[in-house]
Amino acid sequence: MSNTSHFKIGSMMMIVATLLAMPFSTVYSGDQSMQALINEARSFSLLASRLNGPPALKRTASPNTRTRPKAKPPYNDIIQSVAKSYGISPDLIAAVIKCESNWKPDALSPKGARGLMQVMPRTAKGEFQVDPDQLWLPNVNIHVGTAYLRVLANRYDGNPSATIAAYNAGPKRFASGATIPLETKKYAKCIRRWYRNYRMQYK
Repeated sequence: MSNTSHFKIGSMMMIVATLLAMPFSTVYSGDQSMQALINEARSFSLLASRLNGPPALKRTASPNTRTRPKAKPPYNDIIQSVAKSYGISPDLIAAVIKCESNWKPDALSPKGARGLMQVMPRTAKGEFQVDPDQLWLPNVNIHVGTAYLRVLANRYDGNPSATIAAYNAGPKRFASGATIPLETKKYAKCIRRWYRNYRMQYK
């Protein structure tokens, strides 16, 4: 850049700085008319645009037209593996976890059921010889809970309503022919709702 250009820019900056520092009552007095100020502002704006380039245009984010895939439930890898091992649909396993513990691995019911699928310690120990303390581990809990669903499904000839009711109320209570508790009816409704939800996610 030439010395002349430096001088012009310096002079222009001094003029603008002087004008901004002046009180409003004196801006338009003396030899500086309104038109002179406008011309000065225009020339400074033109010079700035030449030095800095045109101002960057603000981009408007284009809407994402692609449908984002729905997020898989937590512990998806474990659920998928266990579902294949025991022949239980992954969406049903996810629904049981949601309705039993709301995906909290440290959930503990007033009756002592533990973990994600709310497995009773006596069920873990008696049916599967699993140390109840291991039910706090998501991998173990999901394995045991799903294996128990398989046991109940076999017992009730694959009837999903009976399997779910027995899982919640206990097979002895369910097999006795007693009236299904209101809690179990609400539980079955919860399972149906979330089963449909997760079924869409596992497609």
